[in-house]
Amino acid sequence: MNIAGPIRFPTDYEVPPAVFRDLTWQREQRAALEAYTHVLVEAERPVLGSLYGNCAEETPALTRLGLQVAHIVHGSDARRPDVHASAHPHSPFRDGHDPRTARLQRLTDRNVAYLRECGVPVFVSTPDMVDVVPGARWCPVVVDADAWASDTPVLERARPVVVHAPSNGWLKGSDLVDPLMTELHEARVIEYRTLRGLDRAGMLREYRGADIVLDQFVLGLYGVAAAEAMAAGRVVVAYVGDASRRVVREATGEEVPIVEADPGTLVDVIGHLIAARDEARGLAAEGPCFVRRIHSGALSAVALGDFLTSSDE
Repeated sequence: MNIAGPIRFPTDYEVPPAVFRDLTWQREQRAALEAYTHVLVEAERPVLGSLYGNCAEETPALTRLGLQVAHIVHGSDARRPDVHASAHPHSPFRDGHDPRTARLQRLTDRNVAYLRECGVPVFVSTPDMVDVVPGARWCPVVVDADAWASDTPVLERARPVVVHAPSNGWLKGSDLVDPLMTELHEARVIEYRTLRGLDRAGMLREYRGADIVLDQFVLGLYGVAAAEAMAAGRVVVAYVGDASRRVVREATGEEVPIVEADPGTLVDVIGHLIAARDEARGLAAEGPCFVRRIHSGALSAVALGDFLTSSDE
């Protein structure tokens, strides 16, 4: 089930926001859930709207119906700004007076406190979130590698195409990245495309045609967008961070084939990639294979397996 929003994707059951808030629908949906065995709650958002008010009240109610409940954390729902700012030098949360940071602080404080006490399994979709909740398990995002595959050669143009298409510029560090890349663009070192509001078709087109894809440079992770760029066989540059790389290494035995950079090193990293093109092409070629091994859904199924095979019966 998905609540209809600006980002559309295939789903079995899309619910308009007005319906999601309707008491009659909420009660009918609760009755419908009695035919199910398991509920995976995303981002600590109740699946029955406001019927129980919040997950702290809804999860016990669903359990009383005989359902097995788990939570999956996606990032901003539980990434506490104060903790993040203390650990990452370019954190977008370093300005405690920013109203966006204040809102996230209130949300994440509440959600993390709940997750630590909820007593049900907790999964996380990005590796940086493993340490947020004791016992949380990484459930890798899933990407259709074939859909993103590209035969556009990498780094054969004298002036490489560098693409940055953030879903949320604030959480990607776009304000730090854009000026740096614009200078390189104006110096004709690269062709820089900084794009906003792309739909899936637009993302496919831009990623498949790029030489280098810039993801995010302030959070210390990689997620769907970076995995899609790797699947397209592009050179992906991001601030993944040591902690996220460690989680992936310990869970899979593999190294993430993303070039590490932060706002202070990005210009030098781009220069090195252009100078060492064979090395960069080799790294880009690892991306599709990595995505097929780690983000095909097989490891996600393993992660969810114990929960999905559990029963009170």
